[in-house]
Amino acid sequence: MKRLRNGFTLIELLVVISIIALLIGILLPALGSARGSAQAVLCLGNMKQLGVATTAYAQDFDDRIWVATEEWAQKLNTDTGRYERGVVFEYVSNEEIFECPKNKRRPGVDHNPSAIAPLLATSGEELNFDYTRPGGTGGALLGAEVRVYQTDRVKGQVPNALPDSFNQSIADRTAMTEFAGVPVFIEESEHINNSSVHDGRWSNTDQFGPRHDGKATIALLDGQAIFFEPSQGKDPESAEPLDFIANDLFVRDASRIYHRIAVGDPSRRPYGWINRPKVIP
Repeated sequence: MKRLRNGFTLIELLVVISIIALLIGILLPALGSARGSAQAVLCLGNMKQLGVATTAYAQDFDDRIWVATEEWAQKLNTDTGRYERGVVFEYVSNEEIFECPKNKRRPGVDHNPSAIAPLLATSGEELNFDYTRPGGTGGALLGAEVRVYQTDRVKGQVPNALPDSFNQSIADRTAMTEFAGVPVFIEESEHINNSSVHDGRWSNTDQFGPRHDGKATIALLDGQAIFFEPSQGKDPESAEPLDFIANDLFVRDASRIYHRIAVGDPSRRPYGWINRPKVIP
């Protein structure tokens, strides 16, 4: 009569462990990919909600969207010396809408805790917003027939000193192509300026935050929320010649003159400028 075994042999146990390790190796990348896809969808959903909030505000104020200076997000109380919530909070349900699920308002390599206004950030180790307002778009009219263009840093000849306004011949040299629409919110990089100059604006040399397989989210004036794949260099933590920056977006007027939208000085892009763009020295 044979005696029954009560356990595994060492070889059998090693085989089982090897199979489990193999399965983990196969499943982990798939799980990571699924998580990344879910984060991208949630991020796009946040942008959609911000687009809806923008439209709701405009419907209350003569079809014009809110300002592109920092007052949309935060305003300084001169009596207390502290920042208070801006007008956007009257149209969104919670502050988490400003947080990309992947970045969670973490600061980047240019982090400067003293530059972070303590509005949403609970400490110097957080940002207030992962999503910001493109300069020059304040006061844009709902339904306005505004055509936005971008320079192509891969195909075109884009000098660092490209003027704020120029004609079609320069546009041809920079391989100017039409952009998806008027951006009202963009997903900003945490590494380039957003962690050191936290004003809720996207302008000048600010960059997209392509956190979702090389893509960033954008809310457009027409109500769409889209993914956008900006050109970029090899290092997301530093500024490189191929990086798409805010200065690469232009609007074209009736005379076919192109004007940079998000210039550094907001006084050169007053409220409503984008509806009838013109040169402002």
